Amino acid sequence: MLALPVVIMLLWAIWNESWQFQIAKQEVQARAQSAALQYANRIASRLDGQFSALQFLGTALLPPDSASSPPSAKTIAILRLYLALHPSLYAFNIQSPDGNRIVWSTRRQSARPINPGRVLTPLSRNSQFLLGQDQYAQRVQSRVIPIRYRVADRLGRTRFFVGTPYRVDRLLGHVDSASWRFQVIDTRDRSVVGIWQGGQVGWAATLSKPAATAFGPDIAVPGYPFMIQVRWPPALVVQAWIKGAWPRWLLEVLAVALLTLAAWWMRRLLRQQQADRSRLRTAAYSDPLTGLPNRLALQQRLPLALAQAKRNGTQLAVGYMDLDDFKPVNDTWGHAAGDALLQSLAQRLRSCMRGTDLVARLGGDEFVLVFEGLTRPDDLMAALQRIHTAVEQPFALPGGHRAQVGLSLGLTLYPDDDSDADLLLRHADAALYVSKLHKADRPHWWRLWGQDTQDSEETRLECNPLHIDPYGPTAGGLLESAQEHFAAVADRFVERFYAAVAQEPESTEILARLSPAEFVHLKAHQAEHLRSLLSADLTEDGQRQRAAQVGRIHALVGMRSAVVVKSFGRYLQLLSQIAGSLPARAADRQDLVHILIGRLQVELEAQVESIQQTHDPFPQWIFRLEQRLPEWVHWVDFARDMLDEIIKLPGLCAAVFYKPDAQGHFVYEFNSGRFGDYMRSLERHGVPSLELNRHSPYGQSPHPRAWRSERIETNPSYSSDPRMAPWKEAAHAVGIRSSVAIPIKDGRDHMVGVIGLYGLYPGQFESAAMHAFFDSLAQVCRRFLQRSQSSRLSPPLPAQERSHWRERLFGGGLEMFMQPVVNLHTGKPFKVEALARLRLEDGQLITPGQFLSAFGSSELAHLFVLGLDQALSQVSRWDAQGLSLGGCRT
Repeated sequence: MLALPVVIMLLWAIWNESWQFQIAKQEVQARAQSAALQYANRIASRLDGQFSALQFLGTALLPPDSASSPPSAKTIAILRLYLALHPSLYAFNIQSPDGNRIVWSTRRQSARPINPGRVLTPLSRNSQFLLGQDQYAQRVQSRVIPIRYRVADRLGRTRFFVGTPYRVDRLLGHVDSASWRFQVIDTRDRSVVGIWQGGQVGWAATLSKPAATAFGPDIAVPGYPFMIQVRWPPALVVQAWIKGAWPRWLLEVLAVALLTLAAWWMRRLLRQQQADRSRLRTAAYSDPLTGLPNRLALQQRLPLALAQAKRNGTQLAVGYMDLDDFKPVNDTWGHAAGDALLQSLAQRLRSCMRGTDLVARLGGDEFVLVFEGLTRPDDLMAALQRIHTAVEQPFALPGGHRAQVGLSLGLTLYPDDDSDADLLLRHADAALYVSKLHKADRPHWWRLWGQDTQDSEETRLECNPLHIDPYGPTAGGLLESAQEHFAAVADRFVERFYAAVAQEPESTEILARLSPAEFVHLKAHQAEHLRSLLSADLTEDGQRQRAAQVGRIHALVGMRSAVVVKSFGRYLQLLSQIAGSLPARAADRQDLVHILIGRLQVELEAQVESIQQTHDPFPQWIFRLEQRLPEWVHWVDFARDMLDEIIKLPGLCAAVFYKPDAQGHFVYEFNSGRFGDYMRSLERHGVPSLELNRHSPYGQSPHPRAWRSERIETNPSYSSDPRMAPWKEAAHAVGIRSSVAIPIKDGRDHMVGVIGLYGLYPGQFESAAMHAFFDSLAQVCRRFLQRSQSSRLSPPLPAQERSHWRERLFGGGLEMFMQPVVNLHTGKPFKVEALARLRLEDGQLITPGQFLSAFGSSELAHLFVLGLDQALSQVSRWDAQGLSLGGCRT
């Protein structure tokens, strides 16, 4: 299991590199499309210029009868000068009305044109412009595309054509150092006009460089039947992926190395802890003076022995034994002599007990004997005789002294005494008590419980069970008796706990975000939590609910589970010290520690589970948002719904989309949650709007900083960040404690706006997990803008004004102005054009250029229905008045 984080890190690194490769691929594709679009515009611009020149030549420079008479000498000089300035053109030709014969040309050449008239096709945007098909022309010694301008008379008949062959290599020439390959396709017959690659124009057979394999979508040449296919070598994507990857790779390798080192170190620590636990277990179950099993070992062994006797159908004897006349040994020769006697006694008992039997020291001179597997009455008597023989011999003590002690033993037999382990010990203790009462006249040094007289059921030993229900009546009684002690040290405990926590850098950073008043409140809350934890009336369900709330807060303030677990270790250590100082029996103090451990274990489990449950909704929300992207068409709908949904995540109370206006003031276009309350609070405190100016005190909020830096900017705490002083009081008034600004870019990497999120807790947006969430949100917004081509957004519109216009649309503010369309030949209107306007309460009219970009799908649908209804109603009224129109255009 220790290797699992290393494996997960490796898998994450592989996934991250795959994701980075896809990003590099998308970036290369976007650059290629941009370059292809620029290339297509350049080709269109060149053709536009030459067609304009032909149009000017045919309409301004040439006489109307150019088909039968040559141009003037001045015109010829102008044409030759133009050709000298434009080597991409071969010659200016005047061609017959059918386009199949050259009447006059600036060059001496064949009268047969390169392309016959039937080959040339008119352009859709201007039927007077005709474009031929590319082919190799022997007279030009190059591939050319003929272009012509048709000169018509007043009746639209062709008088002549003005044309020129356009060299393909000059038309497709381009200056670009990138490794793109542009292939120009004639969409009329899907033929290849030419290929540009690496500064050369040619065809696949003439290019020296190998063809690229990766390609993107075709780009149309505006206004012409050409299509640009852009291609690039796959190595370009690899280069883009590798570029800037070294720091990332270094971090990934370093993370894997650190995790591997941590796993090795943890394994070493675990082994050491196992060894320590083994030593502690031995110490926990052994008496330190004699090496005999102690009370804890007895509590574990005796129930097992009873279960085995029940299974095997054998008898079991439990004896409670102490030494007679042991106190005079301590009084005469000191406790060292008494300890030596006990050690010698332990050795003798071991030597005379069977391997299946047990002898345990409870404390002082008290011992418990357990005899298992007794099948005959003589077995127990033989064992008791061996013990008595071994103990009645004098003991050698330090200093050459010798001492002799007697024994008293109380016995009970199972299954004759069919009781549980605790009651068997009580019965044996009661028998011992009776035996010592009759020490002067007893027939044996041992006494069997229930023999002759009714033995007392009083016992002086109360054994603490190994497992105490932390919420049961036993736990409640112990805690109730300790309440006065806990209340006296509660405040000191809290101070010591936070002093210990302050030694951890991560915890110190979290606490530093609190103001002094907030820190005092936190300590008071911690003291209350301690009192709840130590309450005798606490239930497990109640503790889990309260711990889940605390865990949620820990998750939101950026505290990792590992830090919580570590702080619980310090918490338990301090609680154990407090319990250890309780003026009570050692057994009660030990039981109290067990109770606290049990409750803290429940507390830790509930908090860690709550931390995970608080973190899980964020990546799940991103996944759902990506799945829903096809539902939205307009940015307005997407942004509005996204902000309404995001504030449902844990700890978020307000969200906003900001964008600066032309004056550098930030305007909030969409908002949700408590943001409206926050704005009203800012107005009450007299705080002006945010500014883009980096030198202004009102330009230090995360939102202007994010716009300027194009990076995520956070405000850990309005209390601890001095830059947030202008907004502190207004934010605290509505419960806002921290904020973050996320820059949003379009598909061309241009800034579109800033998403602002506001949190209920300090430090809520500082963790690595939250920053990963912000990056994912920015990527989803960017993909939506790229898909919907909504990056060319309108100027910022305040949310109040947007809401006002929407209310006017749904509240009867739409007016359709009917504009007649007049036939200039007859002078009569034959159609009307309906123009939509929004009329505000003060009479101001808002044009579509202003309000269309502010409306989403629902508003636009409502606008269409209302506008169509008003327009058709007006047409119906005109029809009723006898005013007939040929049609209606809205």
